[in-house]
Amino acid sequence: MRPNFAIGKSLLLRSKQLYITRQPSIHNTSISSNLNLNVWKKSFSNVQKIETDPKYVGYWFLGCSGMVFVAVALGGITRLTESGLSMVSWKLLGEKLPSTQSQWLEEFNKYQQYPEFKMKNSTMTIEEFKWIWWMEYAHRTWGRCIGAAFFIPMAGFWLTRKFSRTTKIHSMICAVLLAGQGLMGWYMVKSGLENRFDKPTDVPRVSQYRLASHLGLAFVLYSFLLTNSLRILLPVTVTGVVTKKFVGLAMAAKGLVFLTAMSGAFVAGLDAGLVYNSFPKMGDKWIPDDILQMEPALSNITENPTTVQFDHRILGISTVSILSALYIMSRKSKLPPRAKAAATALAAFSWCQMGLGISTLLTYVPVSLAAAHQSGSLTLLSLALWLVHELKTLPKKKGAKNKSKKAKRVKPKVVEPKPQPPPPPPSPPPSQGEFIWIHIGQAGVQIGLACWELFCLEHGINLDRTIRELTTNSTSMFSLSQDNCYVPRALIVDTEPSVIDVLKSGNLRNLFSYENMISGKESAASNYAAGFYGVGKKLASKVMDQLARLAEDCNSLQGIAVIRSISGGTGSGMGSRIIQTIRNTYPNKTIIDLNVCSTSEFSNIIVEPYNTALATHHVLDAVNCSLLFDNKSIYDICGSKLDLVKPTYANINSIVALVTSGITSSLRFEGSMMRNISELLMNLIPQPRLHFPLISYAPITNCARSISSANTQSAVMSFDSDYQMIKIDPRLGKYLSICMMFRGNLKPTNINTTIAFLQREQTIPITHNMNSPIFKFGLCNLLPIAIPGSGIFAASTATTTLSNNTIIKQYWMDTMNNFNKLLTKRVFLHHYTGEGMDESTFDITNGNIAKLIAEYGEIENS
Repeated sequence: MRPNFAIGKSLLLRSKQLYITRQPSIHNTSISSNLNLNVWKKSFSNVQKIETDPKYVGYWFLGCSGMVFVAVALGGITRLTESGLSMVSWKLLGEKLPSTQSQWLEEFNKYQQYPEFKMKNSTMTIEEFKWIWWMEYAHRTWGRCIGAAFFIPMAGFWLTRKFSRTTKIHSMICAVLLAGQGLMGWYMVKSGLENRFDKPTDVPRVSQYRLASHLGLAFVLYSFLLTNSLRILLPVTVTGVVTKKFVGLAMAAKGLVFLTAMSGAFVAGLDAGLVYNSFPKMGDKWIPDDILQMEPALSNITENPTTVQFDHRILGISTVSILSALYIMSRKSKLPPRAKAAATALAAFSWCQMGLGISTLLTYVPVSLAAAHQSGSLTLLSLALWLVHELKTLPKKKGAKNKSKKAKRVKPKVVEPKPQPPPPPPSPPPSQGEFIWIHIGQAGVQIGLACWELFCLEHGINLDRTIRELTTNSTSMFSLSQDNCYVPRALIVDTEPSVIDVLKSGNLRNLFSYENMISGKESAASNYAAGFYGVGKKLASKVMDQLARLAEDCNSLQGIAVIRSISGGTGSGMGSRIIQTIRNTYPNKTIIDLNVCSTSEFSNIIVEPYNTALATHHVLDAVNCSLLFDNKSIYDICGSKLDLVKPTYANINSIVALVTSGITSSLRFEGSMMRNISELLMNLIPQPRLHFPLISYAPITNCARSISSANTQSAVMSFDSDYQMIKIDPRLGKYLSICMMFRGNLKPTNINTTIAFLQREQTIPITHNMNSPIFKFGLCNLLPIAIPGSGIFAASTATTTLSNNTIIKQYWMDTMNNFNKLLTKRVFLHHYTGEGMDESTFDITNGNIAKLIAEYGEIENS
C-alpha cells in the first residue's frame, strides 16, 4: 500500500492535470490585506519615513493619563484638608523624609515661620502637623512618579523609533506641560508662604490665580494624554454622518466643561463654597446684593467669593443644559454606536456631577463630597473628549435651512453649467509601512505571479521593473533600486525547482530579483510532515536569511504576507515552519496568512484534511488573520459569472488577483478611509483566534450589460454566497464585523448611504452582544482594472467585503470530520511519523481545532 501511495502522489504532483486543478488554490486575496500597509509618500524623490504607533504606546499614554487623574484627586484632597502649605521647601528630586523625632521637629519649626501657622494653626501639635505633611508629601511624590513613568518610557520609545511623527510632537507637548505643571505647583505653594497677609481678616492660602493655573495645566496635560491614547487604541469607525451644528455643539460643550472646572478652581481658592450654602437661591435671593461690591467691577469675577460661586452655578447649569441638548440631538442623528454611547454617558454623568455639586454645597463642603466633585469634573471632561474623538472623522453635512413660502415659489434661474477642467491627479496617501510577501509552494508562486502582474498595471510599472506611468509612490510594495527600478518586496519559494524554472523563463522573469527566488531539489509529495520536518526544514533557514535582508531594506516594516496552499505538503508544512519562525523573529509584526484550501467534494489528494488541519493548528496563535480561498468556489464563479466551461489558469488567477487588489486598494491609492492594516484588523478581528473572515467580491462578470452603475447593487451582491471565495452560506451564522472596500468614482456620502441601505434592507444576523454589525469601509477612487485576456470585465465600481461570520465554523467542522475519518482508520499515518512527526500531534491538532469551533459557537450563542 505504501509504494502505491507514494507513486500515485508523485504522479499527481508531476502531472499537468494536477497542475491545473491545484492552480486555483494559488489564488489568495488575503495578501492584499497585508499590503494595506503600503506606504505612500507625497514626493517621489523625497521619501519620508513614517512609523506607526504600536498599541503599547497607546496603553502608555492611557496609563499616564490615569496617573494624572489620581494626581488631580490627591491635589483636591490636599487642598480640602489644608495640607498644601505644610512643606515650605521644594527640591527637584524630592524632599528628605524625616525619620527621627528631631527631624520632624526641624520640619515643624520651619512651618512655624510662615503665615499659616502664625495666623491660623498656632495651636497645632506636631502629631497634627505630621498628618498634613504626609498629605502634601504623597501629592508631590505621586507627581514625581508621573514624571518617571512618562519620561523614561518616552526616551526608550523615541530611541527605538516607536513613535510616529504625530506622536513625537504630542509627546513633546506633554513633556513641556508636565515640567511646567511641576514648576507651577511650587509657584502656587510659594504664594501661600509670602508675607502678604496683613489684615486680621486675611486667610493664609495660595493665590486663586495660581491654583487655577495649576489645575488648568493638569487638565490640559490629561486631555493630551487621553486624546493620544484614544487615537491609538480606539480608532474611529466611520459608519454615519453628523451635522456641522452637532460637531460645533460638541466642541463647545467640551470647552464649557473645561471652563466650568476652572471656575471651580477659583471657588476652591477663595473658599467660595462656604458663603451661600443653599440652592437654588443664594440665601433668599436669586442674585445676592454683594455680587458686585468690589471695585473695579471686573475684579469681582475672580476675587469676590459671592460672584465666583454665582458664576460657577451658572456655568454648571449651562453645561448640564448643553450636554442634555447634545444627547437629544444624538438620538436624532445617524451616529455610530460608540458616538451615541459617548453622548449618552456625557449627558447622564453631567446630571450626576451637578447632584454632587449641590450636595457638596448644602453640606458645607465635606472633604469626601468635594473631592468626588472635583474628580467628577475630570471624568466629565474625559467623556467629552471621547465624544469629540468619535466625531472627528465622520463625514460632515450642513444642517437644513428653512425657506419662506415666498422663496419657495420663486422659480430659480437656469444657469448653464460651465465645463469644468478635469481634476488634477490625486496625491498619494501618506506612507504607513512596508509589507513583504512570501509565496510558498506551487499554489503560492502562481498566485503571486497573477497578483504582481495586476499590481504592476495599477501602479504604472512595467514587468521589467521600469516605470511606465507611475500612479502613486509604491515603495510599500516595491523596493526602489539604485537605477530607479521597482522590485517587488517578495520571496518566491518552493521545495522543488520546476515552478520557479518556469517563472525564470516567463514574461515576469525580469520583475523579481534572482536572489529572492529560492528552490530546493525535491518535492514534499503532499506530505505536511515532509514540508515541516524534512525537505522544508532545510530550506526554511535560507528563506529566513533572505527575509532578514529584505526587512533591513524597509524603513518601517509593518508586516509579512504568506501566500500558500494548506492542502499540499510544501505550503502547509514548510509554510507553517516559516510562519512560526517569523513570529519568533518579528514578534510585533502583522502576519497575514492567505490560504488556498479544498472542500471534500473537490479534493484530489486523500490526505488533504491532515495537511489542512495540521497547518492551521500550528499557526493558529501565530498569525493575525487567515484568508481562505476555496478551489470549488472559484471554479463555480468562473462558470456562473464568466460563462467559462473549462476555466484556465489565467481566468482563475485573475479572480484571486482582482479580490486581492480590492482588499488593498484603499490603502495603496487615493481614498482616505482606511490606510493601515492594524486599523483594518482591529475592526475585523474581535478575538485573536477568530481570524477567519469570509471574502467576497462583486461584481464579477464578462460583459458590461449585466453591471449597474450603482454601488449599492455591488454592495448587496457582496453578501451573496455566489460571490464568496469560500462556498458557505453566511445566512446560517451571525456577523461579528464587516469591512467593505469600495472602489470607483465615489464619495464618502455615497458609501454612508449604501451602508445605511444595507442595515435597513439587508437581513444581517448579528450576535446578541452587538447593537449592529461593525461596519468599517475603505474607499479608493482609482477605477478597477482587470488583467487583459482574463475574461473579466472591469466595472466602474466594485466592492470587496471581509465579513467575520460565525458560520466559518462549518468549514472547520467538515474538515475535522474528514480528518477524524482518516485518523480513526490510521490512514497513511506512517508517511507522517516516518518524517519525524509524533503521532500525538494529530490528537493535539484535533483538540485545538475543536476548541476553535467551540469558540465560534460560544460567541454565536452569546
